[in-house]
Amino acid sequence: FFFAASCTMNKPAPDWNLDIDGEEKLTMTQDTKVENAVSFRINKEDHTLGNFLRSKIEENEEVLFVGYKIPHPLTHAIELKVHCTNQSTPVKALHEALDGLLDDIAKIERQFKSQLEQSRQMDDGARFA
Repeated sequence: FFFAASCTMNKPAPDWNLDIDGEEKLTMTQDTKVENAVSFRINKEDHTLGNFLRSKIEENEEVLFVGYKIPHPLTHAIELKVHCTNQSTPVKALHEALDGLLDDIAKIERQFKSQLEQSRQMDDGARFA
């Protein structure tokens, strides 16, 4: 009994990532203690997006600090904190990171399709040889 219960205890509901309750996807809170720093809360996301965003924002030379956390294992949200120099803003850094991630994803997709096409051509050639 205990084993069966423990296997499903932390299992998220099947609709955990759907916006069925009208919850905002992204909220922003200005840091009152640190100048030019913002905390973003991105709901219905996890380490997959959190780590990608953190690493992409880290590439920006105007960013002094970036970090993210999951507030609680059963909370499906990430909290991302960004602190920038006066030459940029956390919102701009987030936008640039998102644009960069979209470019990276498009590049990976192109490479995947190219490799898939090459693989198919090799398979077709092997069948007729």
